[in-house]
Amino acid sequence: MSSTAMKYLVKSKSGLRVVCIDESRRSPFELSEPPWIPDEEHHCRRCGQIFCDNCCGKKLPLPRMCFVDPVRLCAFCAEVTLKENEFYEKHLKTLQNGAKFHVKSSESVLPSQPGLHLCKLSSDHKELYFGAKNSLERVELNKIVELKIIRSESEKPGLSVVTGVELIHEIPGKGVCSVILSNNAHSKQSRMWISALEKAFKMVLESRGSSVL
Repeated sequence: MSSTAMKYLVKSKSGLRVVCIDESRRSPFELSEPPWIPDEEHHCRRCGQIFCDNCCGKKLPLPRMCFVDPVRLCAFCAEVTLKENEFYEKHLKTLQNGAKFHVKSSESVLPSQPGLHLCKLSSDHKELYFGAKNSLERVELNKIVELKIIRSESEKPGLSVVTGVELIHEIPGKGVCSVILSNNAHSKQSRMWISALEKAFKMVLESRGSSVL
């Protein structure tokens, strides 16, 4: 079944949303809609707090909550949402386009031959995969517990450059495992990909917190 067929339109108290039929297929970036009580005043769709019209008059797209149309936001949430929307418009594309890395895994599923492997985010945002999607390593984004940025000394004294990242993640039945992605300091594409991954991981952590409220 296609990702389009797995979603449907629902009308919540805050507006129209496109949500997954199967809750387990939700994007790990998605935020749960906050609870709120109908009131004569206006409420922010992102945080659920009540405001006057002047303090909650900005309307913006809110893809993290799957709203179809721009929704009302308070000043603080509007600023946060603008940065999140930049992630969807720019950094998400970087992750899905991919970058090439040397891959070292604590698991044995990766091939032993040397060389660079293309690392990408899946179209449903749920997995990172390395090389051919059906034959190489996959890491579920929601199972990553820590990112460790790897730095090397720059040619300029006192400076360092990002040359890789270690993904600490959980595998059911196997515990905590590690995947190290590395490339040379001159690869702008790999540095941009790692930077985008840092932003994505921060959003995943926020979404985990939202799901338990």
